[in-house]
Amino acid sequence: MSIFLEACCTSLEEVRLSEAGGASRIELCEDLSCGGITPSVGLLKKVLRETKLPVNVLVRPHPPCNDASIRAFILSKEDKNLLIKQIEECKETGAAGIVAGGLLADGSLDLPLLERIVAASSPLPVTFHKAFDACAWPFETLEQIISAGCARILTSGCAPTALEGAELIAKLVRQAGNRIVIMPGGHIRPGNISRISEITKALEYHAASAYFTG
Repeated sequence: MSIFLEACCTSLEEVRLSEAGGASRIELCEDLSCGGITPSVGLLKKVLRETKLPVNVLVRPHPPCNDASIRAFILSKEDKNLLIKQIEECKETGAAGIVAGGLLADGSLDLPLLERIVAASSPLPVTFHKAFDACAWPFETLEQIISAGCARILTSGCAPTALEGAELIAKLVRQAGNRIVIMPGGHIRPGNISRISEITKALEYHAASAYFTG
């Protein structure tokens, strides 16, 4: 079974191993212990020199550590401005795409922020990251993200893992049609990806670099 797999990497060595292991695309970030933050421009430059794969960059300044709730995805005015600045830096450096997003305190989409993200990223594609899994209304939020012009959504189906959220992911895939890519991610392993694919019928999948290194 040939599956399009994005590898989440935090170092040049992880990128090398993921590419050798069959990854189709890289998502670059740093500090996964805090859920991932924007990588340094220096790391991005090193990775772009070494890999032939497209590199999407997570742009997420200062998330609260060990917090996957709505609070982790509400940005201050200062962080929103920093996020836009980091997007522009990543675009100038040569990123293939941007991974970003944000929510409001009631769990709804921060649509004004997302519109700024899409505009700052243009012409690069934007992936709405796993803030989606903390949103209050996933089906309505999906439509808003499509309208904002994003290319894909990374999601575990509002569950701790993509396998647990597979049924919801399948509904999102059907609702999305060919308007946006729904990309399952969240503890995807060689031992469960066939089952997740069978349920969701998704076209792209997101896994940690460890997936590719055994």
